[in-house]
Amino acid sequence: MEDQYRVNEFENLKGGRSQTQKGQESDAQRRYGDILGHSYPFPLRHARMPVEDRAAQFASFAALNGYEEAVEEEARLTEREIDLDDSVREMINQTLVEAEEQLMRGETVRLSVTWFQPDVHKDGGAYRTAVERLKKIDYYRQVLWLAEIKSGNQPGLENIGGEIAVNFPQICRVELIEEEVE
Repeated sequence: MEDQYRVNEFENLKGGRSQTQKGQESDAQRRYGDILGHSYPFPLRHARMPVEDRAAQFASFAALNGYEEAVEEEARLTEREIDLDDSVREMINQTLVEAEEQLMRGETVRLSVTWFQPDVHKDGGAYRTAVERLKKIDYYRQVLWLAEIKSGNQPGLENIGGEIAVNFPQICRVELIEEEVE
């Protein structure tokens, strides 16, 4: 019984393989053999499209431009900013004062700073952390200036001429990093 059928090279829409009877190709040859291989007998209004360009007609396309990006953006998670109480703000200020005193003595000060980076497209944002060398503290503008140690930018950092600026109101944690003496 299996001799009568052979498996076609193509799969049908449901994923199963279709089977054709033996001799079906010869039936097509018998029916249309007299016109197979002949050119189109009628005059053409338009020039034939080159074979290379025909494939472009069947290439996949996005029905809605930007739809995939919009779905990815909507699925991207953001965090809500935590409102810090006064005791945490006081600890941050105390650490910054200690760091500034070390900086004024000419010591190298490394800080681990965590801050909230608002998202430009959605409500919320993300918490970022950087461990960098402190350059200066600008109390008037409320900006912490860090020297960028690593090559390349870290996501969410505002890099200005090789320096990183972090706004005070967005800082949620500051920690002094002790330099290892060799």
